[in-house]
Order: sequence, then structure tokens, then C-alpha cells
Amino acid sequence: MERLVSLVPSLLARPELRARLEDVQTLPRDPIPTKDAFVSLIRQQLEHWRAVARAANIEVT
Repeated sequence: MERLVSLVPSLLARPELRARLEDVQTLPRDPIPTKDAFVSLIRQQLEHWRAVARAANIEVT
């Protein structure tokens, strides 16, 4: 995870990658979250969508 977080700035410095991310309207948050903040965000998203799926009676098989 730390390696991924450390690579993001150099990847975003690549004009072709940044242009592609803009084309699909998805850019990382600025500033780029720390490892702990990223893990926290993913956990929050999992909890949220798990609750949505349960409320809609959706099962993943």
C-alpha cells in the first residue's frame, strides 16, 4: 500500500495518464490521501455498500 501511495504523484505527472483520467472523469483526491486515510476510506465505502446491498436483499455469490 505504501508503495502504491508513493507512486501516485509520479504517475499523475505523466500527461497521457492524467489526460486519460480526466477523460473518464476520475482523478485522485488532492492531496493524495495517506495510507491510513486511504484504508479508512475503503473501509467506510465497504460498510456503506454492504448496508446498501443488505437493504436491497442482494447477495454476492
